[in-house]
Amino acid sequence: MAVIWRLPLNKVWINWPSFILILLLFSSSGRAEFVSDLIYGTAAGEELKLDLSVPEGEGPFPVCIIVHGGGFERGDKGIQVKPLFEPLNKAGFAWVSINYRLAPQHKYPGSVEDVETAIRWVKAHASEYSFDSKRIALIGESAGGYLVSQVGARNLGDTRVAAVVSFYGPSDLMTRFDATRGNPSSSFKNYFGVSEDTPATRERLIEASPVTYVRPGLPPFLLLHGDEDSRVPYEQSVILFKHLQSAGVPSEFITIKGGKHGIRGWSKMGSNYAVKVVAWLKKTLPATKRTKSKSKPNVVVLLSDDLGYADLECYGGPVKTPAIDGLAAAGIRFTDFYSGAAVCSPSRATLLTGRQHIRAGVYSWIDNKSNRSHLLEREITLAEVLKAAGYATAHFGKWHLGQPTSTMAKPTPSNHGFDDWFATENNAQPSHRNPVNFIRNGEEVGELEGYSCQLVVDEAIHWLDNERSQDKPFFLNIWFHEPHNPLGAPDELTTVYGGPEMDGALYSATIDNTDRAIARLLEKLKTIGAPEDTLIIYASDNGSLRRDRVGDLRGKKGQNWEGGIRVPGIFSWPGHISTAKVETTPAGLVDLLPTVCGLLEIDPPTVHLDGADLSAVLTGNPESFVRHQPLFWHLQKSVPIVAMRDGDWSLLAEPDYELPTDNKFNEAWIPAIRNGGYKNYQLFNLKTDPSQEHDLSAELPERVERMKKQLLEINASIMADGTDWNADLNPTKPNIILIMADDLGYECVGANGESEYSTPALDRLAETGMRFEHCYSQPLCTPSRVKLMTGISNVRNYIDFGIMDPQATTFGSLMKEAGYATAIAGKWQLGTDPAQLEKFGFDEYCLWQLEMKGSRYNDLACLQLNTGEKLSGGYGPDKVNAFVRDFITRHKDEPFFCYYPMLLPHAPFEPTPDSLTRDADKKSNFKDMVAYMDKMVGQVAEHLEKLGLRDNTLILFTSDNGTHGSITSRFNGQELKGGKGKMTDAGTRVPFIANWPAVIREASVGKELIEFSDFLPTLCDVAGATLPADLKIDGKSFYPLLNALSGSPRTTVHCWYSRDGTDPAKEWARNQRYKLYRNGSFYDLQNDSLEKKPLRIREQSDGVMAVHSLLQEELNRYALARPAHLVKADDLHKQGGN
Repeated sequence: MAVIWRLPLNKVWINWPSFILILLLFSSSGRAEFVSDLIYGTAAGEELKLDLSVPEGEGPFPVCIIVHGGGFERGDKGIQVKPLFEPLNKAGFAWVSINYRLAPQHKYPGSVEDVETAIRWVKAHASEYSFDSKRIALIGESAGGYLVSQVGARNLGDTRVAAVVSFYGPSDLMTRFDATRGNPSSSFKNYFGVSEDTPATRERLIEASPVTYVRPGLPPFLLLHGDEDSRVPYEQSVILFKHLQSAGVPSEFITIKGGKHGIRGWSKMGSNYAVKVVAWLKKTLPATKRTKSKSKPNVVVLLSDDLGYADLECYGGPVKTPAIDGLAAAGIRFTDFYSGAAVCSPSRATLLTGRQHIRAGVYSWIDNKSNRSHLLEREITLAEVLKAAGYATAHFGKWHLGQPTSTMAKPTPSNHGFDDWFATENNAQPSHRNPVNFIRNGEEVGELEGYSCQLVVDEAIHWLDNERSQDKPFFLNIWFHEPHNPLGAPDELTTVYGGPEMDGALYSATIDNTDRAIARLLEKLKTIGAPEDTLIIYASDNGSLRRDRVGDLRGKKGQNWEGGIRVPGIFSWPGHISTAKVETTPAGLVDLLPTVCGLLEIDPPTVHLDGADLSAVLTGNPESFVRHQPLFWHLQKSVPIVAMRDGDWSLLAEPDYELPTDNKFNEAWIPAIRNGGYKNYQLFNLKTDPSQEHDLSAELPERVERMKKQLLEINASIMADGTDWNADLNPTKPNIILIMADDLGYECVGANGESEYSTPALDRLAETGMRFEHCYSQPLCTPSRVKLMTGISNVRNYIDFGIMDPQATTFGSLMKEAGYATAIAGKWQLGTDPAQLEKFGFDEYCLWQLEMKGSRYNDLACLQLNTGEKLSGGYGPDKVNAFVRDFITRHKDEPFFCYYPMLLPHAPFEPTPDSLTRDADKKSNFKDMVAYMDKMVGQVAEHLEKLGLRDNTLILFTSDNGTHGSITSRFNGQELKGGKGKMTDAGTRVPFIANWPAVIREASVGKELIEFSDFLPTLCDVAGATLPADLKIDGKSFYPLLNALSGSPRTTVHCWYSRDGTDPAKEWARNQRYKLYRNGSFYDLQNDSLEKKPLRIREQSDGVMAVHSLLQEELNRYALARPAHLVKADDLHKQGGN
């Protein structure tokens, strides 16, 4: 039975030996609570008992768990360690001294498990005995020193502690075993169960050695050892200390000169070891410096969406953000703060739970309509923790963690601890301006007038004034939509950043608008008297999609490089945490839940938390902060797929497995994710190389192996907690529609710049997809179509105008082999044999200029169908478009590929059905034709939406070459003459837009190089089609660009052009700025887009000449590429032969 005494120690004498110890514990003026023989657990039929003592005064107190020595076979909780009791109590520490199972009856790891059981007991009874569960130290001597070192080095789960003190404990058992020539003491043999030197013995001793587990991130260690110890050699502590130092673990080593084995002998020597231990513990486990609030503080979390590390003014960015900057000035701004993931849904799950998102059920970006996954209702969120502590809770803004649908029951914010909520399932639609998709406590709100960030703050202010329980502290969780696409901001703010024509101006304006909304919220907090009693946290859910807004960091949103996960992080709580401080300690959204619990003195959930309590960092004691495990990120379809940060070091790796062929997240991926491994590890020192330019893995293989071991341990723990979500093992392949206009130059699409043409449908696709600025076709239609369909440069396979090699392998045949229904509709011009269409892989066709020509527009001459039917009369483009939509309808339940080479807007320039007059000039008709072409694209997109196919359909839009030479257009303030047939940009630079809502989730502008040979391998990647081994293509897939994956975009584009194969070929290679012709002409297109003034080679810098060399290499690669049979045919053509 436990005996509890609260005694005036200067007046008590107990004659029982077990209580003489009480008199030794405390000074004559002290009072303490002492408890004897409490049972802290049961193991192998034995009761495990402890004694404890708690100082007089107000807790919670740091607590030391003391583990006695005795060679693993003897000893007691009240004998060997007794000299430590009084100094600890005097210094304000509670202590718990434990007994544990002894050898030879109980062998390793029994007593290790007992120490871990004691740690769990202390944490579970923290409130009962005024223990501070975050300030637990282990102290052990001799065998106990070994036990505390082993538990402290293992540092597992709920048995983590804040400090370890080891008196002369063995640490490297193999060294100890070898030193005894395989004949250690009987107690060593009895405890570790070894008797002779065998491989099994060595394996067991290595596994049982504390040094085996030393790695970065362990709690601080203090080692004490006498240099004349004959029982446990002094070198055992030296070895452990060296391992700790090498791993960067905070550690100190005190040598007791002349000290032998046993602390009682040290006392007789006059050693002040106890004073040193207490001083070290007080330094390592400092009391949290915080001014007590009269009432519980309010908590406000502010989260931006897709805001980059270098957006805010206080982070050196271009956007004026005085409100957010003010929070940083009044609090702490972290330089190395991290999102929970590189995309939104998983990052938000991590923020709310303090757990890696896979544990919480969220593997990736959630498509609420198709994904079963969501934030698991069983997860304990920050809102639930605070609600249980008496808080009123509310969520405002984007949610994106799952909402109920007509076919799937999912939890709402109400199920995750929020009393009230006003949210969108995902993004604000149709943009931040006048959104239509907000839901208030489960009820749709309808269209609202204003901007999302302001509407969210309006709602929060209304809740503060009218809805919340006024007698409770509150938790506001405000997740803004800005600056995520689709964008919207007031014109007057856009003008501040250069106006709508300036790249990035609208993006910046959305951030500015958000800052103004935050300013209104902060003003409201002042009016209700809450500013100094409110903890405010600001961050972003992931990095920016814009590469120019991540600073010098590598990567962007969707990638586990620093640019995808490092974000602003600001904490403000005036009077309670540090002010105007720039903090370099790595931290992240994963730390929010444990940190809020720590600052508010609320017990965190008892589940495994991946985050750490930052209270010590925030209250001015960063040196005492210990992270129990490194920061960790996992995001499938990102390369690298995993990243881990430990101190200054970052380790990244790629998957060694392949995912199913669909390209948006599907639960079918989960078994592969949970069971897969990693390869191609890369190591970076982020302190010296934040841009991750210098991979040090080859130079530091030991560090890689050590960190790799940690990464795999964390990964295994996370995957073990993951949920399978009843995976769909037959994921739906995406539909693909490739639309190619005829003779439409880059300047004819409004999204590309200041254009005089109306293309609203294409502009919408660009606003919600990807628009590329450097896509290059051939100068003329047939060469472009051959290159597009085969993935091969014209130099290798071009025969003649209007012809394609009948033996060619096309993307049609590859898509058909991949299980797609296939169709081609529009202009053909590649031969006159209908049978070729089946050979080229098209199940269905509706073509002009197959066997017959004639009018393609008004009073259509003929469209030939695969059914044998021939269509005539009416307006040709309408009939082609109707065929495309009918094909989609008929194949809506299976994956389909439709190649749609449009008839428009090729000459002749005729009025369209929408033209206001029938006798307009050529230019006016061309404008109308461009508008009608755009209308056709819009009809296809709308039809997909109507059928519910839009999300999983990839639409690619481009043109076969530049605008007709008779058309002069005004573009970006300049007159631009059409360049069809020419090798200049006017003839070969074409519009290119990719739109795929399920995968391309944010509007972006791609500046990477793309040429027409790239389409075939890209379509194969998207569809999961296999390229034949003997098919030698020139194209390079740009699929990684569409799916925000790391890849290696092409560095040059090549063009070989001969109209009919007999003309002398023209040929060039280029990058984004420079172009080199086969004849040696070299141009700077940035300053000479019309190619009027070739550069003088001798006058160029080394950098320019390096580009010249690169382009020359590309030309050299194709120097002998023309096949012999085509060279012979070319010669025959030139001679007039057949």
